[in-house]
Amino acid sequence: MTSALTIEEFRKIRDDSIPRDSILTDDLLPHPSLLDVTNIPCQCGLLSASEITITEQYTACQLVNLLAQGRLTAEEVTRAYLKRASIAHQLTNCVSEFLTEEALARAKHLDEEFRKHGRPVGPLHGLPISVKDYITMQGHRTSAGYVTWLNRIAQHDALVLKILSDAGAIFYVRTTQPQTLMHLECSSPIHGTTVNPFNRTLTSGGSSGGEGSLGGLKATPMGIGTDIGGSIRSPAANNAMYGLRPTTLRITKQGIMGIQSGRESILGVV
Repeated sequence: MTSALTIEEFRKIRDDSIPRDSILTDDLLPHPSLLDVTNIPCQCGLLSASEITITEQYTACQLVNLLAQGRLTAEEVTRAYLKRASIAHQLTNCVSEFLTEEALARAKHLDEEFRKHGRPVGPLHGLPISVKDYITMQGHRTSAGYVTWLNRIAQHDALVLKILSDAGAIFYVRTTQPQTLMHLECSSPIHGTTVNPFNRTLTSGGSSGGEGSLGGLKATPMGIGTDIGGSIRSPAANNAMYGLRPTTLRITKQGIMGIQSGRESILGVV
């Protein structure tokens, strides 16, 4: 049984889960006056040359091709993105939860399957994918930014996660969102404020703001957000990324928690 947490306890658990090899010590943390922190991940010395190459030189399509050819392992790609996401979070407050143990266990399993059978487990074999906190994930808190829902534990995965997992994807972080969603900024009493890595006095956009900042710092090859009135498009525009707002109901929302049950509303998309 999961016990109830306060906001302070929730944040401490999140911050304590940052991988120890990715901590920006005081001498590495940039001064608050440095507004553009997009070069910090590759300059701080915490990422190896291969980790910088993995996270900066390859698109998601190129990564899945290299993984399918056995030229990269799922574990090394996942570790690279976990480290970079940890650095990104310390710079912009963009992660709501690190899924380190689950992600690495999944990566090792995929690598073992590849060694046994000589082929990838699906078209997304070994690709790390970041997930907006709003997307229901079994066994994890799903609050939609509401304090009163902080201790709501999902009993199942959203169908979109099952589809991606069956295709071989690895979920490694969950990302921040504003209270009640449907905002063009990213601030909530639970997670605090997520800022823009190109100018930390500006917003990352919202409501998929954590995804935006993570992508702006090249700490995710692909992420899942949601959108009603710009919640994917705004963070993408603010952080020099591509964002896709598909046609309504084109991608399934089955299993995703609703925040307005019984109320007429514009339908959001994944």
